Amino acid sequence: MKKALMWIKIAIYIPAIWLTAIQSRKEAFATRFNLLKHWSKLVVRLSGIKLKVEGLEKVPTDETLYFVVNHQGSLDPFIIVATLPVPSTAVSKIENGKIPVLGPWFKNIE
Repeated sequence: MKKALMWIKIAIYIPAIWLTAIQSRKEAFATRFNLLKHWSKLVVRLSGIKLKVEGLEKVPTDETLYFVVNHQGSLDPFIIVATLPVPSTAVSKIENGKIPVLGPWFKNIE
């Protein structure tokens, strides 16, 4: 029951997340990324996930980095964006661009 309630809460926000992606397409990258970070933090909070992130102070903020992840769940992209201390983009298979909500955001963060 708790998991179903989590998905209902997230589903309520999906249209707003999608509309924000569409409306912010012409904004600067930093603005688009900050919007995505805001939505990602909200999704993580609504899902009830308790995160413990260690070592963020060691992530250099003045150079290009590659983070390679092995997604274990459907909320992983939100968790990654919500916790990374630096703006990021994603490399993914083309089919993921067709996922409602995530597709427009993939395009938004280039």
